[in-house]
Amino acid sequence: MKWSLLGSPLQFALTVEEGVPVLHVAGELDYASVEVFEDAVERASLSGGDRVALDLSRLTFCDIPGARALYRQHARLESVGVRLELPNPHSSVRHVIEAARLPHPWDFGASVAAQDAAQAHREILTDALSAAMRATGARMGSAQYFHQATGTLRLVAQPGFGHRFTSFFETVRGYDTSCGTAATEQRPVFVGDVRTSPIFAASPELDVLVASGVGSCVSIPVITGDGLLGVVSTHQSWPT
Repeated sequence: MKWSLLGSPLQFALTVEEGVPVLHVAGELDYASVEVFEDAVERASLSGGDRVALDLSRLTFCDIPGARALYRQHARLESVGVRLELPNPHSSVRHVIEAARLPHPWDFGASVAAQDAAQAHREILTDALSAAMRATGARMGSAQYFHQATGTLRLVAQPGFGHRFTSFFETVRGYDTSCGTAATEQRPVFVGDVRTSPIFAASPELDVLVASGVGSCVSIPVITGDGLLGVVSTHQSWPT
């Protein structure tokens, strides 16, 4: 995935999934970044079709002006027959949209259900992570629950990490991380150096990992008789 404006408060990548343009947004949406955000949505909508999706799982902050910008784009696109979709937004986005009390068409029930299901499986995934950290001697790790209905990984434990890591990786989907690749391909993924790995190349994920002191990582799928339960990852502060 090719990202633009890396290092800025708001970053974008545009993909097409099953014929639908998807604008991926990372960073913080506030009063200062509203204009560049709305411009990016307008450009994404020029791809054609009657649907445009916003992947806001990496949008770790959104204020009331940001929520109003989302609503304006929804209203603008609706007026020309285009539906603006918000699958699995970050909790910061969901909460501020609900707090703003603006009329909107988005149903966040699936995201809430995924969050609740993740917490219900927290203990078994945390135990698996603890075992992996003991085996590798890692002081940093993460455990994520796989929610099949939404196709997302939900963070349930993150020993050794601070708020930035926890917030950014709250929800993960796709191949753009070692944990996402491990879940999608259901195999262990070894990253000897996050700075040179093609998985994280030129991505906001890399910025967060480096800022969190991660040099290498291993992601292992947790599979039960019912299928993929989640992914546990151990992180070292140096390349291996």
